[in-house]
Parts: sequence; C-alpha cells; structure tokens
Amino acid sequence: MGKWQRRSFLATGAALSIGVGLVSSGAGDVDADDGDGPSDVNASLDTDLPDPTRQPNATMNEDWASYRGDAGQTRCIADGHDFDGEALAPVWSADHDGSVAVADDTVYTSTADGVVALDAGDGAIVWENTDVLAHDPAVADDVVCLTTDEGVVALDRSDGGVRWEASFDPADSVTRHTVAYDAAFVVVDGTLYALEVDDGSIRWERESVTLESPASPDGTFEFARAPAAANGVVYAATPRTVLALEPEAGNEVWRNEEVYQDVESPIHANASAVVVDWWSDIDLGVHDAQTGEVNGLITLETDHEVSIDQDVYTTGDAFNLYGGSLEECENEWEVPCAHNAGQAVICGETIYVYFGRAEGDWGEYDEELVALNKDDGTEKWAISTDDAPVGYVRAISGDTLYVDHDGELVAFREGVPEDGC
Repeated sequence: MGKWQRRSFLATGAALSIGVGLVSSGAGDVDADDGDGPSDVNASLDTDLPDPTRQPNATMNEDWASYRGDAGQTRCIADGHDFDGEALAPVWSADHDGSVAVADDTVYTSTADGVVALDAGDGAIVWENTDVLAHDPAVADDVVCLTTDEGVVALDRSDGGVRWEASFDPADSVTRHTVAYDAAFVVVDGTLYALEVDDGSIRWERESVTLESPASPDGTFEFARAPAAANGVVYAATPRTVLALEPEAGNEVWRNEEVYQDVESPIHANASAVVVDWWSDIDLGVHDAQTGEVNGLITLETDHEVSIDQDVYTTGDAFNLYGGSLEECENEWEVPCAHNAGQAVICGETIYVYFGRAEGDWGEYDEELVALNKDDGTEKWAISTDDAPVGYVRAISGDTLYVDHDGELVAFREGVPEDGC
C-alpha cells in the first residue's frame, strides 16, 4: 500500500487539531480549533481521570508487550519471575538489532535487514519482513507497531505484512511511540499525534502548548518527548510543560508548567508517579500521576536511563547505578560503574542490570549481568561474560530473560543444559 503523508491525513478531515488552555489539576475547559473556528470538545472529557484501574491495554496480559515493557515506559514487571542466577543458561540466540516486545509466545524485534518475529520457545523464525526498516515494537491486538524514520508502521502479527504505515513529510524528528487505548501516540516534528491502531488514521493531533501561568514566561512550545500511557490518560511534555491528556480527543486532564530544557528522553509513568527529565537530562522531576504536582527532584551527574515501579526507581549515570524511593525522591544506594549502567529492569523485588566494561579501577562490576535487591542495591548474584553470553537486558517475559550479547538476542532460562544455544 502507498504511504500516508501528513498532508494526505489532513486532507481527509480525519485530524482534529486541539488548542489548549491552562488546566492545573483536574478537568478544565479546553477550546479546540479544527481550522474552521473554536468548538467545545470538552463535553466528552471524563472527569474521573486519571484512574489507576484503567489499563492502557486492558486486553493484553503480557509482561513485556512493548519495547520498554509497558505503555508507561517503566521497564518494570510488578510480579515478575525471580531468577536463580546459578540455574540460568542460554537456550537460543538470534540476530537482532534493537529493542524487543514479547506477546503470545512470540518475540518481535528488529534486525539490520528489517523486522522479525521469533518463536519464544526455540528462537525459530515465525516471519521476517525485510521491506520495512523500523524499531521499538509494541503489540496491540493483531498488529505490532514500530517507529520508522518517518512515523509509525503497523505489521500484521500473523505474517508480518504491512497493515498500514503513517508517514509524515517532512519528518525531521520522530520520537518513540507508545501504544495504548487502541491508538499509537507519537511526536513527529514537535506535533503529538494519536493514530488509530486499526488503520493508522489520525484520531487527533496537537501541535503545541501555550503557557498561561503568571509564574511562567510567555511562549508556545512544541512537544519534545516520547509519550507514556497509564491511568486512563496519555502523559506528554514540551520543554516547559508536563500534561495528562484524555486519549479519545486529547483534552487536558491536568498540566504542570515548570522550566525544562529541550530534551528528548521518554516519559515514565505508572499509578504513583510520572518521571520526566529536567535540566538537560541531569535532574529527574517526579510528578504525582493523579494531579501533576511535583513531589521532588532526583539529582544526577550526567544523562541516564530510568526504570520505576510503584515505590522505587533505579537510574544510572556516568558514575553509578542508583536506586531510591519515589516518595522520598533521593538516591538511597549506589553501585559504582563506568559510563555504562542502563537498561535495568525491576522485576518483582529484584533489579536485573548489565554492567559493561569497567574503566581502570572504577566500577564494581566488569561485563557482568547482576541481580540486585531493589530496596538496598545489595547483590543477589552475578554472571560474567567469561561464563555466559550475557549483556544488556532487552526484555523479561515469564521465565525467560532476554539479553543483547554482541548483536545477538540471547534467551536465558533456568534448569537447561549449558550448551542450550
């Protein structure tokens, strides 16, 4: 099928452009402009949002259906498997070149040549699409959505065929997407789009946010981060604003106007908190997921990766892997590392993280996959690359842990022969 272009979408009348007003906390009036003048789109706004009982993908019961685990971009599995490091062994490996999603015993990932679906049991190829270059898979219903250089593509989960492709021309920048509420939410060239999962048409779009708080400088700012979804809403941000949006029409549920830098790291959201990078990726702003109020700042030294559960966070910068309480918003423990801690997963009571090569005497671990107690950072076990093909954690699903080892996706399970793959 031909590519959808941004101008073609607009010509069909499928798009709804939404202007905004100030909403600090709770539902407020929002004016919309579809090109013909203002109209009241707030009539359908659900005043009960955010609601932690409303799941972004209620029909999905998977540990890792999206490239960062879930639609909230949390890299967390609340009741996940407790792995025994002494019993873990590789069972299969396959070429890959990107992040991973797992659903219905099928692993979706990208390669240097395209997109591939693998049998989770033995790694056998279910299908391969070499006509599409895309990354960051997220499963919804009978499609898997991925980000391209121009927008989003949806592939049929049964055979890998292109179901639809939403391309935007020009597309100088495309964030990672999140799939929730039967839509794919993505920021392209500063505009936040909600694309219908079934056909890729535009449910609504929002180009910018105008500040109205007396304490904030005047100005209008485009969206700059990959969105997240939780609690029945979509969380999005500009360089100066964090917002919770109702997913059906894009109305504001709440907004918080703060001073941010123009960074493009993703938002992380669950029932208790919305975590957003502040000040050029150095500070983490922790917002209350229900009201948008700032609970505190977590201060780091350099850029970092973030994983959160309902109570704790873990993040790594150029010097340490840190962990702490989301309520207290401060680092409570640290593990020295050297420019390489990241892609940690909080699974149950354990953090699984790979530490790359230590530099000189700096770094407690050297090319090791490590299990840490999430509350205090103490070691449960560690596996070196000298003993197994370990690497950065790509996904955890059921009793399988997936890592990237030298460009190969390696699946680990317990109680199998050491030469399993």
